[in-house]
Amino acid sequence: MADMHTLTNDRFYATKLVRNILSRGLCISVDNGAEEPSFPSRNEDTILGLLNATEMETLRLYKHTPGGLQYVGFFFLVWGNCPSGEELVSDHTDNRLCDNIWSDVFGREPVA
Repeated sequence: MADMHTLTNDRFYATKLVRNILSRGLCISVDNGAEEPSFPSRNEDTILGLLNATEMETLRLYKHTPGGLQYVGFFFLVWGNCPSGEELVSDHTDNRLCDNIWSDVFGREPVA
């Protein structure tokens, strides 16, 4: 079980991540593996309220297209992975969009 300091740092980075994704006009669904994934949303409070329900969650990213929502990537979160919170994102889609989001949130290039 992670201590409160670790979870506070995780929450800081999770909030930064969600805000960065939403600022790009994308929608997010939350999959915690315990229930059906949430419907893709652009509501920050709703998304943040769904986080940390389990130890691991996947944020799935979608963009609006004329044909509907198109899946564009994911971020896999592991809560309590590191005291600094900088390892909250355990994995993400290896594409330009997700790499740019990761770099904006964590201030450095993703490690391959």
